[in-house]
Amino acid sequence: MKENIQSNFYDNLQRARDLAQVFLDTQTTNKTTPSLYDDDILRAAVVFLHATLEDLLRGTFKFLIGNKGPHLWKKIPLIGLTDRNQPKGFTFENLEGFKELKVKELFDKSVDEYLNYNNYNKISDICSMFKDLDINYEQFNETFPLLEKMIQRRHNIVHRADRQGALEELNFYLLPISYTDLIEWINNLDKFAVILFKSL
Repeated sequence: MKENIQSNFYDNLQRARDLAQVFLDTQTTNKTTPSLYDDDILRAAVVFLHATLEDLLRGTFKFLIGNKGPHLWKKIPLIGLTDRNQPKGFTFENLEGFKELKVKELFDKSVDEYLNYNNYNKISDICSMFKDLDINYEQFNETFPLLEKMIQRRHNIVHRADRQGALEELNFYLLPISYTDLIEWINNLDKFAVILFKSL
């Protein structure tokens, strides 16, 4: 499974790099004045880059949870009972619908649902997951500042269409974004992943 996590990560990272190249191509196609909205290609790449991070973290969690003790399993709700990821007690009535499944399948489906509800929108979310998995999060400290900038920028793109201003006074003007920023964030996520893969 580790190989699959690595393969998926590098495939996804390349897709972000490809979007960056698409942006460069738009700047060299005989345009006298590049469009402001060419930058939306970069914004799309930032959103995809964050998805690449989350996919990496979810894959890592699923890969490692099988080796962890009850302290971590007790956080995982039974499939169908996930409510903001707060585990609940259950009875055989809840299990009746899964009686054809093997126990491992029930575990896997419950973990998948748990991860579908999990988001990693702050560095503290990532550190919390690493702590649960006994991964030393301090080894990533060098990558966290740029990772935080990428995460915050993705949030502004997704929730505010990358407009400037406070929420109550958003205006037409978009926050500037550069190809250089995107490449820096891509390379930083690559560095983050290299450290993580050495820890698995």
